[in-house]
Amino acid sequence: MIALRTWPEGPAAVAAAALHSLNGATGDPAAPWAQQTAQRVVQLAAFGLGPDEIRARAAEAWEHVLGAQDVLFEEDDEELGGSPDLSERWRHAEWQRLLELVTAGGAPLYEPGLDPQVTAWTEQRREQQRRQQQVQAAEEAARTERAAAQAQAAWQERVDELHLELALDAATGRRVRAWAQRYGLTPGQVVAQLVQHATDRPGGLAVDEFTPGPHEAPGPACPADPE
Repeated sequence: MIALRTWPEGPAAVAAAALHSLNGATGDPAAPWAQQTAQRVVQLAAFGLGPDEIRARAAEAWEHVLGAQDVLFEEDDEELGGSPDLSERWRHAEWQRLLELVTAGGAPLYEPGLDPQVTAWTEQRREQQRRQQQVQAAEEAARTERAAAQAQAAWQERVDELHLELALDAATGRRVRAWAQRYGLTPGQVVAQLVQHATDRPGGLAVDEFTPGPHEAPGPACPADPE
């Protein structure tokens, strides 16, 4: 047989668990989500109950644990909160914790907002949220910084570009046009590649031998200024 997934506390408690944030109920943030849900459901179901009532509910929960041990369940139940046996044990453990709390001389009736363990879990959850917010803020700041650096680099690239309109003498112009025709380039490309390959030498500027081309890579970088 396949067990139907039900909550011993009833559908009203399940609905109340959805509003746990308004009632102070919460589970152990270090536990699996299904276990946290079981803890919240029990806390909401125990709201306003006294020691005798909680003791009876703890005993009832233990009966559910014993009854769930021999129940078959689908593999998908693992994603929904574990096997029936495990889920029942989580709920019984929470009922037992609440019983120990109310019989230790605390408030006569249970209230999640007055539960020290719930208070501690709530603070742990808030601390987790604060850390997550800090991580998210740091990641967002890093993304903003990278975007700003990329924008600055793109802007600097545009600033560093040099657009010139040159007037060459007739003899030089003829040589440039001849080179352009020979290598299938425009005169402007020939001049640009000559400048790209120029290096600053002790005796002045020099251009090493190269073959101009449509995809010619930039020439060697100029040596750094010694000053």
